[in-house]
Amino acid sequence: MFKIVFLFSISFFVYTIEAACPNGMIPILNETKCLYQSPDYQDADQAILICQQIGGQNAGLAKIDNSFENGFAWQLIRNLAPFLIGVKQTANGVWTQWDGKPLTYTNWAPGEPNSIVGCAAIDSSNGQWKAVNCYFRNSYFCTV
Repeated sequence: MFKIVFLFSISFFVYTIEAACPNGMIPILNETKCLYQSPDYQDADQAILICQQIGGQNAGLAKIDNSFENGFAWQLIRNLAPFLIGVKQTANGVWTQWDGKPLTYTNWAPGEPNSIVGCAAIDSSNGQWKAVNCYFRNSYFCTV
């Protein structure tokens, strides 16, 4: 009896997360986030606007808060192109979440961030982060 109730509870929880994702977004399993993988290339500012059009005012470039989320995103883009994530460099050189909150997780590649270019992307070849220019057009991830 316990197994049946437990399985029902898990499937109900996953269904609830999926139902809460805006159209076209993918639920991140065991998380309360939805991820959108862009089919196009935009600079960071335009990507944020598109994220908000898709997921509302609270949406933005993807906040990657742990290794599971990073791995989940990387598996979607493996061997494609770098994808912008919600990490930026502030005017005083500190790297933060796009909304200005401190980073609680990082996955910088060795030697990264290597310059003052302002944004970060997941490298599709290894899942590690690298610094990229915010004004260059890249693929991107959104979260809501």
